[in-house]
Amino acid sequence: MIAPLDSRWDVLVARHQLNRLGRVLRRDGWCTERRYGQNPPLLRIYSEHLTWLGESVMVVRGPSQRVFISSTGSWLAPCSDGERAAEELSALLEPWVSAALAARR
Repeated sequence: MIAPLDSRWDVLVARHQLNRLGRVLRRDGWCTERRYGQNPPLLRIYSEHLTWLGESVMVVRGPSQRVFISSTGSWLAPCSDGERAAEELSALLEPWVSAALAARR
């Protein structure tokens, strides 16, 4: 279980980092949905063709920097490297999306 962020400042910083990641993901063709009404705030990522299949990302404070992690707890990238986090998320989701679309045919 991920602990809630300690301060309002941490929550605002996490939202800012998730907004930046969301822009990169949308540019790469993914849909994003902000879920900021909870602590920690989440960003949901999914394909426009399969809205039920996706991943959620949150920001946690690591030992030396904030990092993006997936809902399964997988470390994606430092928040300073949104491009790498987007690549990791695409690598996680693309096989599942491809398999689900192939099964529909």
